[in-house]
Amino acid sequence: MSSVPAAIDQLTINSSIDSSSINSISSNLQPTLNQQQSSTQDQERSHYHSNIKDHHHHDLPIRLILIDEEIEDELHFGLKELCSNSIRNNLNFFDLNSTKLENLNESINQLRIKNDLRNPNKNKFSKIKLNNPQYSPSNHSPNSKLNLEFWWFIQFQKDPLVSDHQFSMTTSHSNFFHLSNSSPNYLIDTIKDLNQPLAKNGNERFCIKISYKRKSEAFRALGHLLGLTRHFLTHLINKSSPSPNFELNDFNLNENLALTSEICIEIVKLINNKVEICKFETLGIMIDCSRNGVLKLTSLKDLIRLISLMGLNILQLYTEDTYEISNEPFFGYFRGPYNQKELKDVDDYADSFGIEVVACIQTLGHLGQMLQWPRFGGMRDTHEVLLVGSQEVYDFIEKMIISITKPLRSKKIHIGMDEAHGVSEGRYRQLFGIKDSCQV
Repeated sequence: MSSVPAAIDQLTINSSIDSSSINSISSNLQPTLNQQQSSTQDQERSHYHSNIKDHHHHDLPIRLILIDEEIEDELHFGLKELCSNSIRNNLNFFDLNSTKLENLNESINQLRIKNDLRNPNKNKFSKIKLNNPQYSPSNHSPNSKLNLEFWWFIQFQKDPLVSDHQFSMTTSHSNFFHLSNSSPNYLIDTIKDLNQPLAKNGNERFCIKISYKRKSEAFRALGHLLGLTRHFLTHLINKSSPSPNFELNDFNLNENLALTSEICIEIVKLINNKVEICKFETLGIMIDCSRNGVLKLTSLKDLIRLISLMGLNILQLYTEDTYEISNEPFFGYFRGPYNQKELKDVDDYADSFGIEVVACIQTLGHLGQMLQWPRFGGMRDTHEVLLVGSQEVYDFIEKMIISITKPLRSKKIHIGMDEAHGVSEGRYRQLFGIKDSCQV
């Protein structure tokens, strides 16, 4: 930019600085100005994408259909939970063994009437249970029309030949644009033959087959598909790197469908023959359940569903004194600790999604909440740290480990011991003399 030499000229006239210093200042100023220019461009692009978002509020009218007979049994519970808690109500599980097909058909029709997938801002988001047998068929006219949707039938197959940490996806068609539906009898007409993409009655369906080895990969694949139904236009816009003068109409989006045949083909390209391999044996998250309020079970289950769609398979619960120990009422007193039944409930729920719950506790420091009570006075070194060398402390640590691991499947445990500031600097000195904390 021309402002750099101009600034240097002014500097040389008004200041007594040698030429080497001037060159140094010039080289430092240029990257700064480049960063400012880049920041301005980022702001312009951000503003542009904001305008795109404001201009186009419609999500893709795609509904993901899960049929019990096309899904491995080990995934049923987790998928049902995701469906019953789906924010957009575009993920639906059909249990053909427990509910009449006519009732399922009617319930999905009611859902389509109340929730327009193309415009979620206007939805009532009524939680209609698709497996509710109380629904009885209403007198829909065969010629009546519902909101037009595209249905993706998702099939899960556990395949031992799939590599570790991998899932793969294939599609029945290279384009699903011609497979839209608005008929109130579409489910009944299509589900009569589940063995072929082309049913005997002539109704085709768009199928996506997911092959996996571990449950966590299956749910990660489903998360990928859900993301496409919501964010594909953003992906397409970013991929195209449009100019600030770009118009959404450049994509030739149909105002009614928000999709064209070309866009449907592009979406399928991101699915068909897709293979994704995780580079790590475990991917996880640690949740702090010791600060402020302890998370309720409903919140933990919400979190489990979310991280399952991200492909995570480890959940560490950081609990300093927020779990119960038998016959120790002051451990976690007034803290809302998890009891054994609650921990088992969380562990069972997470296991349904292929997630391993790992205990994460403290066995040295960070135990001020516990050590404030007279019951634990004999175990105290400082107000935060346990007394090293005390048999009473070692016996209590054993009780801690047994209590936290008993309700969990995992044989892993994180014993903390971080930030144990003040080890051997309190009562330890009175009992054992002055020793180096690192040696203790």
